[in-house]
Amino acid sequence: MLIGRGQWGAACAGALFYFLSSASARAQSAAPVEESPRALGYATRPFHLEFLSGIATPVGVLGVRAEGNIGDLLALGAGIGANGFGPEWEAHARVRILHGVHRHKLYSALTLEGAFARGKYGGFNFDPEFDECDRLNPHDGCYEPPVVPQTVNWGQVELGWEAMFPSGFTLRLASGWARQIGSYHWQCTVLGAPAPCGADSLPSESLFVFSFALGYAF
Repeated sequence: MLIGRGQWGAACAGALFYFLSSASARAQSAAPVEESPRALGYATRPFHLEFLSGIATPVGVLGVRAEGNIGDLLALGAGIGANGFGPEWEAHARVRILHGVHRHKLYSALTLEGAFARGKYGGFNFDPEFDECDRLNPHDGCYEPPVVPQTVNWGQVELGWEAMFPSGFTLRLASGWARQIGSYHWQCTVLGAPAPCGADSLPSESLFVFSFALGYAF
């Protein structure tokens, strides 16, 4: 059976169309499927671990905290660390008052945190005249014997800012106030023996707080 020129041209065009269609389909099937980016915020990363340092933080000078997040609004957690007197532990709740995602894919929030902390404490002394007088002499004007540390309960409130990067790493800065819960009978010593405490020896009942934390949410 003879094929005319018109029929031959149609057959070639059909074969070429079939070849191109098959090649396009294979290319599409082989192309990697792009996954939608993970949403920013704690709603998709409910667990958070952070290392905390600073002045009079709920975990002392340095510690670690673990948190569980109820959406983006609330974080509940606990931590443990140490101050200059010994170990310290805490439990806290942090509310994200204002939060959102910036165009640079940075999640940030204004936070208000309350914490209960418990640890050894014996006060701090930053008197610059330490080398110019005898602190252990009751008759000296700067008599201030060492205080025997004891376990103290603290209530702390902090206002801060926190951020989460697309990778899940977090940064947090906060500042506030800590105050002793309850009353305590402080004791002092001189050369290892009990001694009366000086007027300026008693530890402060409230402390300024500054916190700096780096963490990861997952």
